[in-house]
Amino acid sequence: MRQQHWLWLLYFVFVAIYANLRADGDGISPQEAKQLRDEVRDMFYHTFNGYMKHTFPLDELRPLSCKGQDFLGGYALTLINSLDTLALLGDRDTFSSAVQSVSTNVQFNIVISGIFVNHGPIQEQVISEIFGNHGSIQE
Repeated sequence: MRQQHWLWLLYFVFVAIYANLRADGDGISPQEAKQLRDEVRDMFYHTFNGYMKHTFPLDELRPLSCKGQDFLGGYALTLINSLDTLALLGDRDTFSSAVQSVSTNVQFNIVISGIFVNHGPIQEQVISEIFGNHGSIQE
């Protein structure tokens, strides 16, 4: 048993050294980072817009059929979980529209939803306060 602990420790030391070497030598340029950021943004909006077009107010979009389904009681989980990403992207208009959609279309039963759903509105409130105090979170 004790030998197993040493093996894990040795493994993590090698991983840390390798990660440090990779970070020092083969980093990406600022131009590549911006390109990757833009690709991620495009992918997010592709899925978000697909959800809003084909699924909202259901929970999730089934990608092959482009049909929506209620996964856990019709809480619009995809929209709720997208709020923080919209804020981090600095998209105030879509963020505000999404918050309004959640406010008007989703009813929460605290007993049923619990922590699984309630983290979204809590994040929404925190991020709204950050937007109000500091402007965009981007960069």
